[in-house]
Amino acid sequence: MTPELDSGSADRSIPVRQYLAFWGTGVIVVGATVLLVGFASRIATVLVLVTVAAFFAIVLSPPVRWVENRLHLRRGLATMTVFVIGLLAFAGLIYAFARPIYDASTTFTDDLPRIIRNAERGRGQVGRWLKDIGAQQFARENLPKVRRSLTNSNGLVAAAGTLVTGTVATLTTLVLAFLMLLQGPRIGGFLIELFPHRRANHLRRVATDAARAVTGYMAGNLLISLIAGTAIYIWLRSLFIPFAFV
Repeated sequence: MTPELDSGSADRSIPVRQYLAFWGTGVIVVGATVLLVGFASRIATVLVLVTVAAFFAIVLSPPVRWVENRLHLRRGLATMTVFVIGLLAFAGLIYAFARPIYDASTTFTDDLPRIIRNAERGRGQVGRWLKDIGAQQFARENLPKVRRSLTNSNGLVAAAGTLVTGTVATLTTLVLAFLMLLQGPRIGGFLIELFPHRRANHLRRVATDAARAVTGYMAGNLLISLIAGTAIYIWLRSLFIPFAFV
């Protein structure tokens, strides 16, 4: 009985080749996952820019198609027209929001050293407030550090680097969105041709309806924002609150 049991257990044992195949497959899968995660983390910024550009391209695709069909323009000229109009509107909004903030921040930055000096001596509104709460000694010890940090160039260098990075990212997104808009029909046709012919028309209709839905959603949001912003602007102006438009 013992030899039979031994032979049966030996028959049921897993060969070494299967062990190696199992662990080898596991190592390959884990290694490939680590490599993919590392690669994705390194190109995360690029993926975000491409995603944002694709979103803008989808939103602007129906207006481009409308200009192309109604004004009988070529795809490139219709894309340029819609793109320029969108850029001008966006630049106008940015200027309208940024100008008051820039003026206020410039005035505040110019006055900040004088405010800090007065606070150290217990003068001005800030100085009187610090005196009232008993924090004048703390202000004398720490406000000079604040004044020195304002003249530190490291903050300016970091701000300049952030500005350059943001400018490059914005320009990259705009170029990608423009190219996606310009080559949208070709890209869509190429992707649809990868599927069987009987599904091509269905996929084309779904893609068109999806683009219209996204554009309609954005147009509805803009309309709601315009109505709410106008009502709030009138209310803030009636209360004489500064920077009502922002």
